[in-house]
Amino acid sequence: MLSLKKNTVSRMVILGLAGVTLTGCLTTGNPSTKPAEIAEYRQARFQEMTGLQNYQDCRREALQLSDQARVQKSPGGYLTSAQVAEKCLVGVAAHEHVVPVDERLRLHSIAVLNYVRAGDIAAANTAFEKLKRAHPEKDLYFADGTSFIKTMEAFLKRTDKQSFGEFVALNVNRDVKREMRRINHWKTN
Repeated sequence: MLSLKKNTVSRMVILGLAGVTLTGCLTTGNPSTKPAEIAEYRQARFQEMTGLQNYQDCRREALQLSDQARVQKSPGGYLTSAQVAEKCLVGVAAHEHVVPVDERLRLHSIAVLNYVRAGDIAAANTAFEKLKRAHPEKDLYFADGTSFIKTMEAFLKRTDKQSFGEFVALNVNRDVKREMRRINHWKTN
């Protein structure tokens, strides 16, 4: 029994010495990195993550308001949703590299659509201009393959006067084409 304790003690001493020896081999980081640099990096990363979390919370609120407006058929709800969505986009500007471009583009397009649904065409035009400046050469496509940019340009009368043949060439939904033809018909007749 005494030999068992002696054997256990000797194993513990060997393990302890091995542990002390091995800790000398471990590195504690880049020795040229100063604690102030590490603290600045962590602070910047914390601010980025806080900005991302704030954006996601704001985006979730804008989408919930949009869903409520759709269910209640409320133009005021759409207007509020569009305003909240734009607030989200302004708030993330300092940390926009953290939020993917496509996600910001989708939220921006929801703001434009919700201004249209609310009946505020002037605000829709302004939001559409901001979208095009923020995301040049980018477009979204509806489920039927039609272009968001082309649809909004036609709807917001951003293109030249449309003739029948030009409506065929536009990459917009056939219901939009039909509505644009109806508007043009009643403008000329």
